[in-house]
Amino acid sequence: MLYFVLMSAKNIKAYLQEHFPKEKAYIGAEEVRAFTRSLRIKVQELMMELLPFAAEKAHPTISNYRVGVAGLTKNGSILLGCNLEMHGLHLNNSLHAEQFLVISSLIKKEELSAIAVTAPPCGHCRQFLNEIKGGSKLRVLVAGEPERTLMELLPAPFGPSNLKINISLYEDRNNSLELKTPSNDPLIKEALRQANNSYAPYSSCPSGIAIQLKNGAVVGGFYIENAAFNPSVSPMLSALVHLISEGYDYKDIKEVALVERKNSPVVQEHNVQDILNSIAPGTALKKQESIWSLISQ
Repeated sequence: MLYFVLMSAKNIKAYLQEHFPKEKAYIGAEEVRAFTRSLRIKVQELMMELLPFAAEKAHPTISNYRVGVAGLTKNGSILLGCNLEMHGLHLNNSLHAEQFLVISSLIKKEELSAIAVTAPPCGHCRQFLNEIKGGSKLRVLVAGEPERTLMELLPAPFGPSNLKINISLYEDRNNSLELKTPSNDPLIKEALRQANNSYAPYSSCPSGIAIQLKNGAVVGGFYIENAAFNPSVSPMLSALVHLISEGYDYKDIKEVALVERKNSPVVQEHNVQDILNSIAPGTALKKQESIWSLISQ
């Protein structure tokens, strides 16, 4: 019986290796159902089986420790996340796998309902997950342990409601920004669009990034704050999530545009340049200042 179980696990791994492209980080609901039918496993088991594939996408340039996470959305899709580290930079420029997963779900506009991890999320990640509206009900699956909710893992939490913040990470936003100096540059315009979708309820310092790739494609990211400040994610790291989840790598970066509010108390420019110096030296960074539009004033 034990031999059958071990062979089954081996066969599942082999099947996924054959049918799951290395660059893939998103499985639509129909494909999830097809996988579970073919493998005769539950979706929770599939999430666990995908963790090594998620970890392969990691960039642990400091720790050499790969972390993978899989997330189930309310639509039935599965997203993969991994950890990112920036060689030569302070550790607060690192991105945890659970943060990667949340950002990926924001890009896809699909809310998470459960996550699967090889070990319980650290306190940093529990705090970040708590920023999700209704996040206390998020199911957390850990290999060899009973299913728990985020509320069980984060008792007596401090989050948006403590600061009277009622907007949700998953809702569409328009920060009513416009460029201080009008531009017809498509990359600048995309960075502005990202800044207008930025989630910055604590500092009111929205910002956005657009990355032009060598093949002509464009990926973007926006600033994401947290009630506890430190787990906040810069727009550059957010854009790198988009880049990696689409199957690209740092070597594919050609040019970067940043849009952030004029005279902002939270400035992203130096951090963006530091990250570029670490992962893509010599990459051009274009910056444009934004201002609140007259309509919003």
